[in-house]
Amino acid sequence: MDINLVIVGKDGWLVDDLLKKMECHSEVGKHLFRLRDVTDEYLDKIYASCACLIAANEGEGCRSSQTRSFGSVFIGMRKVQIIC
Repeated sequence: MDINLVIVGKDGWLVDDLLKKMECHSEVGKHLFRLRDVTDEYLDKIYASCACLIAANEGEGCRSSQTRSFGSVFIGMRKVQIIC
């Protein structure tokens, strides 16, 4: 199965360790991508091409209606705890 994980957005709080692990992961640039500064136009293209969107914080500019308008599955969360 050929799946990509694209993480879009600014760095959040308390994610430094996770980002360090991601930067040296063997899938970076192949199936794991990190996009920090994305224009609204490019974000629309990302939404249009994704099969599923997982939003760690829907209140930060990401609206489920935006992704649903492109036919993508939307999974929204209010509080996320990442344990590495």
